[in-house]
Amino acid sequence: MAMIAVATTRARPRLSASDMGIEVRGIGGAHYYTWPQVTDVRLVHTRRLAREVPSIEIDVQVGQEDRLLIFTKLDLVADPEDVADALTQLRESGTSAH
Repeated sequence: MAMIAVATTRARPRLSASDMGIEVRGIGGAHYYTWPQVTDVRLVHTRRLAREVPSIEIDVQVGQEDRLLIFTKLDLVADPEDVADALTQLRESGTSAH
């Protein structure tokens, strides 16, 4: 159990972004997606335990496969609303550069 806690703690924050795309880290390693592969970024509010909890959903396309990536505040180590705004700005500048 302690090994799992250490591994998941080391993997945070799970998402990083640049003007070229996003990097998603997890226990199995890191995956990089360019902005053209990112088809949507949205902020979602879900009710949990009588509270509204924000998260970020990112749709990516890898070859013919669509993937849904979901990040909570715990994954991001930041406010999902702030991260969603930053991702939107980076995505717009990254896709306009290509």
